Amino acid sequence: MSKRLSVLGRFTETVREYGLLPEGSRVLVAVSGGADSVCLLDLLRLVQPRLGLRLAAFHLNHGLRETAARDESFVRTLCRDWRVELVVARADVAGRACEAAQAGHRGGRARTALSAYGTGSAEV
Repeated sequence: MSKRLSVLGRFTETVREYGLLPEGSRVLVAVSGGADSVCLLDLLRLVQPRLGLRLAAFHLNHGLRETAARDESFVRTLCRDWRVELVVARADVAGRACEAAQAGHRGGRARTALSAYGTGSAEV
């Protein structure tokens, strides 16, 4: 008969079996506020004392979705309630993507022009 383990039991067993988190490890968990990252944070929080982990969470508010502010607020509340250190960053991802696309477009033209002249390199 196979033994049945809880999710926490299987998580702990897997971490120990494969040596994934040596005692005293520092772990930074990226938490979006979705079910999977919240579950991971909860599991790590529960094994933290047994494994002597130094646990912290990170949330990036990328501002892309209408729910971005609500997601950040949820993660802040969760970490406060669970007493997990939290680092929050905000980034204008859409703006940076536009800048990168424009730079790539300019860079592509420059590389094409330079390769036509046989230099093969370009600085943009």
